[in-house]
Amino acid sequence: MAVDEADRTDPDVRAAARVRAFEQRQRRTRTTAGVLLGGAAAVSPFLAAPPGATVGAVVGALLLAGCAGAVWPWAWSSDERRHHELTAIWAQARGDTDTSVPWDRYAAWAGADGRHVELVLLRLAGTTDDPSPLSTEVVRRLDPDDIAGAASAMEQLRERATAMETCAREQHLEALSAAERRAHEEALRHVDAAADEHHRQAEEQMRGELASEEAAERRAQAAAVARALRRR
Repeated sequence: MAVDEADRTDPDVRAAARVRAFEQRQRRTRTTAGVLLGGAAAVSPFLAAPPGATVGAVVGALLLAGCAGAVWPWAWSSDERRHHELTAIWAQARGDTDTSVPWDRYAAWAGADGRHVELVLLRLAGTTDDPSPLSTEVVRRLDPDDIAGAASAMEQLRERATAMETCAREQHLEALSAAERRAHEEALRHVDAAADEHHRQAEEQMRGELASEEAAERRAQAAAVARALRRR
């Protein structure tokens, strides 16, 4: 990120200013909270009444002191600072910080390493196990004297970023459609299996009823024959 704030029209300058403002705002908020909690911890044992509540007040003061230490400002780690820097850059490159979509998003960015112009591909992962969903890839290093070539390469990178995001979105939607189709097919299989089971049970019941009817008819016929024989 640039540190010179002379040109506020430069998105890199605005991104750097955004990071500094966020860091200062966070530090002020944490400092205020820490001071208030620390002050409460310091005076709470002296405000305890009746005297039997002193032990509880001391325990409460220790808890407040621990909370004060937890919220007290700390220096960002390199990974944390890098995440905030990339978040600010993304906001400038895309005009938003929306991370709600489940597919990967991309943007083009340009930086400088001192001797060359670096064309950077920003990636905002839809899902990731990494601490930060944002990552970068330097795709080209160009001679700063070749202004026309750099402009053309940047436009190509923007088109590439758009195409990659479109592809990622389509793949995600296709995966959702495939999952819905699988769920629908599985539901149909369950319905068919239930219908087959119902049909089988109905057939078994019908065969049982037929067998019972046949057995009853044979018993009736046997009884009739026996009666006829007895009457002779």
